[in-house]
Amino acid sequence: MTLIQNFNCGGAVTVMSCDTRQVLNNPIGPPIRLEDAESKVGRISPYCIFGGGGDNYATERIKEELESLSLEFLSDFVKPLQNIINKLKGNVLFRQILQAEGSRVVQILISGFNKDGSSGIITYNSGKKQKVVYKKLEEYKEYPIVISPSYDENEAVFSTLKMDVVDELSELPSNYIGFMSRVQAAFNLNDEQTVSDTFCYCAIYRDPEGEYHCFEDKVGLREEEHLQLQND
Repeated sequence: MTLIQNFNCGGAVTVMSCDTRQVLNNPIGPPIRLEDAESKVGRISPYCIFGGGGDNYATERIKEELESLSLEFLSDFVKPLQNIINKLKGNVLFRQILQAEGSRVVQILISGFNKDGSSGIITYNSGKKQKVVYKKLEEYKEYPIVISPSYDENEAVFSTLKMDVVDELSELPSNYIGFMSRVQAAFNLNDEQTVSDTFCYCAIYRDPEGEYHCFEDKVGLREEEHLQLQND
């Protein structure tokens, strides 16, 4: 189970965030909690962010194979990612994980920019007939994607929380980050065994002059809330 959020504004901003909780599904009882991850998201190139959820062994192997290719731009990752998945399916262990029917035990999300400044997302969800999907975003069109533990909870959270309106593109990264942290805080409040209060994020902003800026951090949401209460 995991919570990975990705908010985009075509050609301008991509932000990806995650919690750190790691658990295993238990068919005869509550989920089994593992040691928390350092993070599930981070830059995989100067222009792209990688996020991986589900089976750690498979997602880490996929990430390592991609990193070894020293790719830069988003569209460069599409065919190599599919090739890596096809190759791993030739291994008995990985084939069992990647072809499991009816479950999404591996979830890959890559967002970022192309050489021409356009942006988009690449997604892969495990399953016997599942393929890598690439979506190029329209300029300045906002596009969110969320990998969450529960669809019903997802609906409840996003129908309740509203994102602020901004006047400048430069305000979008912090606006997205603030909203995503509130979303994770809501998930954590509902079930801290599934979603942690540690909020990790990575943002890439392409300014109107075509320069790229990256922001990354890891914060404790409850600590931030406590500090805010003290300041108030």
